[in-house]
Amino acid sequence: MKKKFNYAQLILIEEIKNYNDEMRWDSYSREGDHHKAELHPLEKAGKTYLDDKDFVLEAVKIDAKSLLFVSEKLKNNKTIVKAAIKQFGHFGYKYSSNKLKKDKDLLLWCILNKYEIDIWDIDKILWQYKNLIYKYIKTFNYCLFWSGVYYYKDELKHDKKLIDLLPPYFKDKSFIKKLVKIKDTRGNLAYKKAYRLISEKNPKRDKRPK
Repeated sequence: MKKKFNYAQLILIEEIKNYNDEMRWDSYSREGDHHKAELHPLEKAGKTYLDDKDFVLEAVKIDAKSLLFVSEKLKNNKTIVKAAIKQFGHFGYKYSSNKLKKDKDLLLWCILNKYEIDIWDIDKILWQYKNLIYKYIKTFNYCLFWSGVYYYKDELKHDKKLIDLLPPYFKDKSFIKKLVKIKDTRGNLAYKKAYRLISEKNPKRDKRPK
């Protein structure tokens, strides 16, 4: 049975909804209207509320960023984290506990359900699982390399450094053959282009698409 919230909690829930719907987190200036980003309603909430499982679950269903302010215990609660990820994958995963970021099953759940998260929020421990990382890249058509999309100043230098920071399997021919078949979100064979640029001695600079 769903817990009944007290008056203060109901007000907070309504504030979170308005904060999210009205994009009060944004800073903008247009037509003489200047708006500074407002504090999240939970930023100054009492610790008791931030450790209340039912209240927090309701909050993250409305705004995944609510997870940033809750207790460490609830950041490690998989039910709450999954609810936050469903609301907005990037924030839900980013603000989960360090322990859950090492949870292989949680990452696989995100991939299988197509809740996109930032690949750089994935813990280094999980990067050892080649098939898991490949599944992420293929599912979300994600290209790790800048030069796989465009070729700006210093991009190639950045990608050459990146290839040395990535797990060794990013240099395996069998893995590269799989990667180069993946198209990025714009339909480009980004990895094919990236590896070609990285391996060439004097790659030609591309023109940025208009």
